[in-house]
This record gives sequence, C-alpha cells and structure tokens, in this order.
Amino acid sequence: MILFMGMQMNGSTLQVGLRIRFVSDPGRSLVCRIERLADGLIFDFDPAALNFGETPGQPFAPVTEESLGLYQKNLFSAPWGVFPDGNYCVTLHDTSAGNLAIGISEATMRGGDDSPSAVTNPAP
Repeated sequence: MILFMGMQMNGSTLQVGLRIRFVSDPGRSLVCRIERLADGLIFDFDPAALNFGETPGQPFAPVTEESLGLYQKNLFSAPWGVFPDGNYCVTLHDTSAGNLAIGISEATMRGGDDSPSAVTNPAP
C-alpha cells in the first residue's frame, strides 16, 4: 500500500488531504479505516462528522478501483485540525471476504503533511 497525506485550501479553510493507493487483485470490494494511534480513535467518514471518535457512525469508506487492480481513496474534506501532528494507521478491508483486513500502512503527520519538508521553523 502507498499512503500519501497532504493539505489543500478550500476557500479560506486549510484541509488535510489523504490519498491512499493500493495494488491488489482486480474486482475486489475494498473499504478503508483510519486510526489515530495517539489515542486509538477511529475516523468517522460521515460527512456530518469528519472527526475522530470512539464509536464512529461510519468508520469505513469505499476505496475505488481506478484501473485493473489499482485502488485509491482521496479524502480532502477534513479540516486540518482533525489530523494533528502524530501517527495514523490506515487499514484496507475486503468486504467481499467478510471484511478481512488485507493491507495496513502508517503515516506520520507534521504540520498537516506527512512530508519532512512540512516541518515548521527547522533548525539551521
């Protein structure tokens, strides 16, 4: 699995961008789940929530097969503060196989991005 996190502007609101790419057998029915490792809370994909919680109403989001065996999910609707600095785990599940977990990846967020270049005021 390849995981990318970044940020974008939506009007005057800075939003986190989460881009997940996964290669697997074609024709699978995949969903993803995001856990904030600092406190074990799970992201709620419900458009009315878009936050982390203990019992999210919508803990999974579909991952689309964009081409033969290449799956992806783009999330650009969460406000930047929802993903504070820290580690996050993304798990991919196959719903056609009883929600079996088939992939896992970790990302470290710093300043709204997982890129080392996003560090604010680096030491000289």
